[in-house]
Amino acid sequence: AVVSTQSTGDKKVVDSVFGIKPSQSGVIANGRVIIVENTFSEDDFIFLEEYQLHTINNILGHLVNADLEGVDPDDFTSSLISDIIMKVAAARGIEETKGTERKAVLEVEPTLRISSSLPGIPIKVSVVVDPLSKIAQRVSPVLSVLRKLVPLNIDLYLVPALQLSDLPLKNYYHYVLNDEIEFDEEGNILGSHVATLSGLPLKRILTLAMETPEPWLVQPIIAKHDLDNIKLEDIDHALSATFRLEHISFFSPLFYLHLLFSFL
Repeated sequence: AVVSTQSTGDKKVVDSVFGIKPSQSGVIANGRVIIVENTFSEDDFIFLEEYQLHTINNILGHLVNADLEGVDPDDFTSSLISDIIMKVAAARGIEETKGTERKAVLEVEPTLRISSSLPGIPIKVSVVVDPLSKIAQRVSPVLSVLRKLVPLNIDLYLVPALQLSDLPLKNYYHYVLNDEIEFDEEGNILGSHVATLSGLPLKRILTLAMETPEPWLVQPIIAKHDLDNIKLEDIDHALSATFRLEHISFFSPLFYLHLLFSFL
């Protein structure tokens, strides 16, 4: 239902029941209240319809797999199923509406706008990043992989720092992230994760290392040169090294529970 209040009585009812203030417009779908700030286009309605159908299909799947022991099959009619789906979907919509949506309003045009090439209704993503930052080194390959998996419309805003007291980046970084992992019949991973860096300075002393999560213990297993003191002008061919994940540490806080039994 599309709600746009006109009369004073309608405004009070809509405000008290749905939380839609005077002069506001809203869309109500199975208990979910959406406040429309600007416009609600045809694509928005299509996306909302697909989301609602996805929610209903999930509920229907749980009903099909539910343990119906003790339920009379004659009572489990299509009318009852529709009633359950409607009530559960409405309850979920009301619960999700309680969340707070925070959206940054950017009044400038993006530095780069990338449209999705995948079928389906795209998800709009706005990225604000300093191009000379470690975050920028990591977010660009992540977005690149996500565009291969889901339809994304990306608005990229490059906001560099106005003043620099030091070099913002002191490393050459390549983030390795594959969009798909393939296994053979024995469960071994096919292919390899490779990072290639080119155009590096020849006379500077460099260090080759991997940046991994803290619980991972990754060590080089094949390397012909000292990876801590690399001078490319002294190497006749391309330098390569193979790293292997040796161990993963799992840790968790330990709680002691003391029970005191009193016998009367």
